[in-house]
Amino acid sequence: MRIRFTLGLPASAREVSDLLHHATQRRLACEITAVRETDRLGFTSESAYAKFNRPYAASLRMARGPWAFSRLGGMWRIVPDGPQACQLFVTYNLRTTPRYARLVLEPLVAAVFYLQTWRRMRSLHAYLNKR
Repeated sequence: MRIRFTLGLPASAREVSDLLHHATQRRLACEITAVRETDRLGFTSESAYAKFNRPYAASLRMARGPWAFSRLGGMWRIVPDGPQACQLFVTYNLRTTPRYARLVLEPLVAAVFYLQTWRRMRSLHAYLNKR
């Protein structure tokens, strides 16, 4: 299942890239091996960056994560839209497990994932408007 977002942001591509990536990733301009994260619900995942072209793009895939995902990957693309503005394009692809439960489980997981991602994007936009 594919989830997509497009968001106009009042900041440069470099500023947005710095905010989206962890401190370790900001210091490096090369491929990152793995990033471990725990969300508010307590799910822990480990993501590996497949491509990292700071500040314009990053693509990642889940190396290890919650039992509900058999596959999760995504791409963040940042397109400059003037000196202090940019467009953020976010695409995620997810696949749930077990296979026999996909028809029911995947739309539910996608809805939760969509809601959490939408909240993060809304918070990012609000933060950039406040500064």
